[in-house]
Amino acid sequence: MKRTLLLFGTSLLCALSACSAKTFTKTKSETLESDMQGITKVVVELDTGSCTVRSAKTDKGTFTSDCKFKSSDQSKVDAAEKNISLTSNVDGETLYICFTDLENGSKVRNGAGFGNVTTDLTITLPKTSYELTVLNETGSVNLSDISGKFDIDVETGSVKAQRIGIEADSHIRTETGSIDISLASVLPAELTLKTDTGSIALSAGNMSIEEKDGHATHVGFDKTFLIDGKCTVITSAEVGSLDIK
Repeated sequence: MKRTLLLFGTSLLCALSACSAKTFTKTKSETLESDMQGITKVVVELDTGSCTVRSAKTDKGTFTSDCKFKSSDQSKVDAAEKNISLTSNVDGETLYICFTDLENGSKVRNGAGFGNVTTDLTITLPKTSYELTVLNETGSVNLSDISGKFDIDVETGSVKAQRIGIEADSHIRTETGSIDISLASVLPAELTLKTDTGSIALSAGNMSIEEKDGHATHVGFDKTFLIDGKCTVITSAEVGSLDIK
């Protein structure tokens, strides 16, 4: 009898644990468009998720989001699906893009009480030059075929930029994550590539790369290069490797 009760109690405990561990998941996709005439600066703010910025032969900017909401609380998932939305607005020559809690109008930060929130974003811009700022707490940033001035800041995640053109002083930083940069063109300017922990890879295509200054330690480096005789690239990592292609 005791054995039967013990087995029953154990089975009940396992069943309750399974119920308590259940995770509810919902997804949501949105697409916005914006007239880019007169826009010279684009500012993107994310909390958790990837951000891809690319160019295309188009007159408008297109922003597509794919969001995933997860929680053991069904009501949080339902609230996230209802209230978290991709938003954009224009102020003068600047376009702002972020995810907003529609209930109170605030930017989504750390899940904003909705559980586990992942917001992936793809931005397609006309083929022209922009001052681009991307701020991301956790997640990767991917750039391709974009020229202009860049200010990319990621706390945890990698940055990959393919065929970008540097036209003004720019900064690409990660606290933890790799940086992989392929330059298509440069103007006289300074580009800073900095990671606390992670590798840095730099390619300049057919342009010349000349090492000007710096040093390496057994765990990190701090080196400066001159690209095509006119663009200074400063690379540094407290812990990480450097690859000049």
